[in-house]
Amino acid sequence: MTARKGKKQGSVLNEEEKIGGLPVLDTSKGAKGVKLVDSSNSMVEAIAIREGLQYCLDKHFQQIIIEADSLSMVNILNGEWESPWSVTMEVNSINRIRNSISVIMSSILSMKSQQQPRR
Repeated sequence: MTARKGKKQGSVLNEEEKIGGLPVLDTSKGAKGVKLVDSSNSMVEAIAIREGLQYCLDKHFQQIIIEADSLSMVNILNGEWESPWSVTMEVNSINRIRNSISVIMSSILSMKSQQQPRR
């Protein structure tokens, strides 16, 4: 299962779209609305990741790859950076879900920079 964070909030499973035979959880569709008190980039990213992971947990997916466009959120969730207080509750919720299923976090931005030819 691959999860992607898009420009809009929410998450939806598009079973028509597949990568390598796996369904893609694409959060760019904006299918699920969430009322946000804090709409910082980190909070929106954290909520999208939590909602996507909860969906995967509810559907009994056991192995998930999350490709996020927020390198800072990936570093926070991988334990490389300390969580800002504003997203600590969401990060803790994400980590509780991650204890139940196998989740790999990676950044789309770091992968794109690796693909760019050096000049």
